[in-house]
Amino acid sequence: MTKGAAHSCALDHATRTVKCWGDGAHGQLGHGLVSSSPDPVTVEGAADVVAISAGGLHACAVELNGEVKCWGDGRHGQLGHGGLSARLMARPVPALEVALDVSAGGSHTCALEQNGTVKCWGWNEFGQLGHGSPQNSRYPRLVKGLSDVVAISAGGLHTCAVEGSGLVRCWGFGSHGQLAHGSKEERRFAPGAAVPGVEGAEDVACGHEHSCARLAGGAVRCWGRGIDDQLQAEDHRLIWEKTARYHMTLQEAVDTTFWTSPLGSAW
Repeated sequence: MTKGAAHSCALDHATRTVKCWGDGAHGQLGHGLVSSSPDPVTVEGAADVVAISAGGLHACAVELNGEVKCWGDGRHGQLGHGGLSARLMARPVPALEVALDVSAGGSHTCALEQNGTVKCWGWNEFGQLGHGSPQNSRYPRLVKGLSDVVAISAGGLHTCAVEGSGLVRCWGFGSHGQLAHGSKEERRFAPGAAVPGVEGAEDVACGHEHSCARLAGGAVRCWGRGIDDQLQAEDHRLIWEKTARYHMTLQEAVDTTFWTSPLGSAW
């Protein structure tokens, strides 16, 4: 299961279909309507799904053939279809190779490709797309300086990736230490040095202003803003519109098979 700002989605492994529920005002339930539902409804246009991720006001899925499809709010280009319009049903994201995983952030999205590269699209004011500039992108763009990536996570305003070596690299908004680059630099437009003190990582999860990595053996390392202050803002609507909010306990993260892209840290 994966949770967005005010909606949730689950993958039915038996049928490889996706069901979503909650707020549907931006089409994020994917059932063809701009309406909310307290009960799970089937996402139209997605079949043979193997991975899912819910973002702020959108959601995405990876199908068995490696195609990525997204739906919901598209005002910042986070659906990757080349426009800024919403999609009420799952629609393909062009310009991607075979994808293994997808991670929907606040208003941006990233996909892990089979060749170990990462491409991101959507809102990019803080460099969360990782292509080297603050330019937004309506299509997937290659993240600079990454190779042999095995796991990704898009947070509210930043993104992190795990390389095959077990090192973690992050980029985007970093004022609260969520990039672990040793400074309070506000923006980083491409992946920086590996997160210090984190080796042998198998997965990573980005929240609003913090990040966590799961290491081999089950240990967890976290960095960034403290858990008690993460949603403090003068206007919480800005957080709901431009960042994702998730909750999953560490035990659930260990026990869940598909933990890679649902952004499994609690805040």
